[in-house]
Amino acid sequence: HSILDGLQGVWPPLLGFNEVICSQNGEIIIETPKEIGGHPLLVIGKYGKGKTMAWTSDIGPHWVSSDFMNWLGYKKLWTQILEWLTI
Repeated sequence: HSILDGLQGVWPPLLGFNEVICSQNGEIIIETPKEIGGHPLLVIGKYGKGKTMAWTSDIGPHWVSSDFMNWLGYKKLWTQILEWLTI
């Protein structure tokens, strides 16, 4: 998916996330590793004429490790999410 362009490889750890179930209308872009449940982490969809996105962790220092926040992919991920949502 275009949201993940240039973000290959191992990502830094997250410290937590909400366990959710994806509706049949959502598209799971990222999920947690199978050994911790394979839960949706980033889900996109459409509602009416618009787009939707759910990120089931945090975007700040509560559930996002300092390694994740300092990762070069952090800004790229959120920039690409916002670009996808608004175009």
